[in-house]
Amino acid sequence: MIIENILFTNLEDFKNTIIKKKPYLKELILIWENTNPQSIQILPAKKQGSYIQYHKHILNSKIDPMVEAQRVLLHKPANNKIIFLLGVGNLYLISFLLKLREQNQITIIIEHNEELLAYLWKFSDDFKTFLFLPNCHIFTERNIQSLWHYLNSLSIEKIKGNCLYRHIGSIKLKPDFYKIIEEKIHLTFKSNFSSLLTKFEFEKLWFRNIILNSHYLKKEIKYNKLINFKNFFNNIPFVIIGAGPSLRYSKETLQILKQKAFLLATDASLKPLLKMKIIPHGVHVLDAQIHSYFHLRGVDLSDIVIFSDIVIHPFLIRKLKPLGWIFSTTIRYITNPYGEVQIEKTKGSELIETIVGEIGSIQSGGSVSTSAFEIARFLGANKIILIGQDLSWTYRQLHCIDTHHYEKWYSLINRINSLEHINESIFQKRSRNRIKGIKSKYTYGDHVMNLYKAWFEESAVELKSIQEPIEIYNLTYDGAFIENLNDSNNLDLNSLPELSQERWNHFKNLINSNHKFSFTIHPELQQLIKQLHELIKKYNDRNNLKEKEFFYQEFLKIKDQYKDLEVFLHKIETYIERNKKLLNQERIMNLRYNNLIKDLKQFIKSYISFNTSLIHSDTF
Repeated sequence: MIIENILFTNLEDFKNTIIKKKPYLKELILIWENTNPQSIQILPAKKQGSYIQYHKHILNSKIDPMVEAQRVLLHKPANNKIIFLLGVGNLYLISFLLKLREQNQITIIIEHNEELLAYLWKFSDDFKTFLFLPNCHIFTERNIQSLWHYLNSLSIEKIKGNCLYRHIGSIKLKPDFYKIIEEKIHLTFKSNFSSLLTKFEFEKLWFRNIILNSHYLKKEIKYNKLINFKNFFNNIPFVIIGAGPSLRYSKETLQILKQKAFLLATDASLKPLLKMKIIPHGVHVLDAQIHSYFHLRGVDLSDIVIFSDIVIHPFLIRKLKPLGWIFSTTIRYITNPYGEVQIEKTKGSELIETIVGEIGSIQSGGSVSTSAFEIARFLGANKIILIGQDLSWTYRQLHCIDTHHYEKWYSLINRINSLEHINESIFQKRSRNRIKGIKSKYTYGDHVMNLYKAWFEESAVELKSIQEPIEIYNLTYDGAFIENLNDSNNLDLNSLPELSQERWNHFKNLINSNHKFSFTIHPELQQLIKQLHELIKKYNDRNNLKEKEFFYQEFLKIKDQYKDLEVFLHKIETYIERNKKLLNQERIMNLRYNNLIKDLKQFIKSYISFNTSLIHSDTF
């Protein structure tokens, strides 16, 4: 084998080859070469092989370390799962691991003990073989951040989960480190799979709404696009208000902050705030479904700016009458292990930005609160204060009273179905876990809220390391304790300067100049719709497999012109990729044809219906 020649003839060439293939290992290899593994002793085992002693710790079986290694790696993982091995304190683990994995299967070793790794680098050919092979990686405490970048950069569509092996002898040396790593691995996979399922469920709806909402945007009109307000409220505190159950206890705090900060509320929190006679400066809407309307229905929005993702349902733009609209798009930054940043945009936003100009993008953590947080950063906030961000089932409730959810439940109350019963039944259906509370020793979290909590905690760490750190305080009355934030005891609200009315009035004047939308039909979109309509008309109701193949190929040609049309292929192509061993070519073509025809028909129907219903409307 070529690898054997590298390993045994020229170690320096081998090292350079490894570093070229995996640049992130350069720093680690330098450390291993300069570390003297004097605390590592290799001693003969009773039956066969050798065991490792580190200081006074026996890391693996003194009787038969080979059998121990086989027991650690007892179950063979599926080829489309990522293999994790926590700890390599057994000389035979890597050898068995290399035999266990399929060719090119992603395999990751995590080891905390630098002396052990230095020993393996200097004396273990199996370790060098592992480093040489593609898709084999090693992470230590020094480069653990690269692990999360790597996992997030993987195409989750091709992965069915992970297979995690634990070497107990290694883990016992630093159990807290491995516990945190394991929890975060599971959280990362949950988050990425949740994001994938959300895309499958909603991305065609997002695409449709973006195309329809582009009728309210023009290239020459600036002040309904977030991009034109970059750092507009520079060095002004922002308050992000969520609809957590404890929001109702924050009235006095919000009354003080109303004069000193920009209050940016989530859509669900608006009605409870107005019930407290607190009018926020802005409200953020993110959801693409029409039920978002119920959070704002019947509310006087004449002095409130709506910050909205361009994916919202067009009905809201048609019906609501705020002080003004500011639209944004959502992007996702993906950092690979080499530090390179890639940008993933919501499908449809890139297409309409070529027509109406740049809109302005923010990164979302998946919820309206995390998006509002990013809007505050974009607008130039120097302090971000969280209120109503319970991120837990505080008092066994999910939302504050007076939200739309309670309005809906009131209509369901009868003599055998009380409000408490409705709330408790929802609470009991959720899969919950105990997490640290603000006022109590613990409160209840769940999978979704734990993801949002983790997002805030990671953002707080990131914002402390930037050139001009942003202070984040949690003044939420009760709920989940969010780690890594600034100490709220150090925040004196009365010492904050008054919010500049001059800047707020200037902002209102700019918004007002764009308040009345003019309905615009963009010729570029009409051309796209025409091409898709002709394609469907040409190949509708076909049974011939060749014609279905022609239809698919012609759609791909249109997609080459409009890349965002990938949205109509994403779900079905992922299904085909994950099940290709079970599907013949005829089944694949039928799946593509049937799904594409159905989705394109629905999209064109929505577009035509929207245009004909609003083109002569005097709504605006």
